[in-house]
Amino acid sequence: MVKRELIAALARRHKSLKAKDVEFMARLIFDTMTAALERGEEIEFRGFGAFRLREYEPRKARNPGSGENLQLEARRGILFRAGRDIREKLNGE
Repeated sequence: MVKRELIAALARRHKSLKAKDVEFMARLIFDTMTAALERGEEIEFRGFGAFRLREYEPRKARNPGSGENLQLEARRGILFRAGRDIREKLNGE
């Protein structure tokens, strides 16, 4: 599901809301989450999961196609850890 599909599904489910309003709210939520992650904060939705920032150190790597040695720069990534409720639903528990 992509953002456009999520917005359409929410608008269909909640007939009193216009798709444009749902899109605005989704944009606000995602922008707020992005800003929190940029500040290094963890985002937790109980029962769903948590997002956190991870710092990756610079490291040496190898291109498997060409065999060329590379030096990767330090970077940041986002980790998601599923909450217990969603894990149980996904695993049929």
